[in-house]
Amino acid sequence: MFVAATAVSGVRAIVFDYRVAFRDAWSTALPPRIADEIATVRMVMREDKVLLLIYAGDSPWLSELWQAALYPTEVIVLPNAWVSPTGIAQLRSRFGFRYAVSIGSPPLDPGFARVRDIGPALEPGERTWFGRLR
Repeated sequence: MFVAATAVSGVRAIVFDYRVAFRDAWSTALPPRIADEIATVRMVMREDKVLLLIYAGDSPWLSELWQAALYPTEVIVLPNAWVSPTGIAQLRSRFGFRYAVSIGSPPLDPGFARVRDIGPALEPGERTWFGRLR
């Protein structure tokens, strides 16, 4: 009897843990303000499958967080140091993105037609801009 109760309890725990670990883990790993920013981007982009992401700093961990949260949207990551009008034009012709997110203090403008500040980034003083490109 004890073995059967333990087995049933174990199976229920595995099912619950599996659900949390694989279905809900990405959403609970995001800081709330980043989750709100990503929800805004998803709502506006809807049909678009590619996004340009420009980030400040030397550490790409924030861009990797955005990539994971926006999956299956393809996120083209570009560090601030590599931003140039020519480079963006080449990437755009290759990947066809129409929207961009820029994170920094201040965020760089990759050629926004319209931009909106969607909130603070995780680093103090940094902001996140999102918009459609010209």
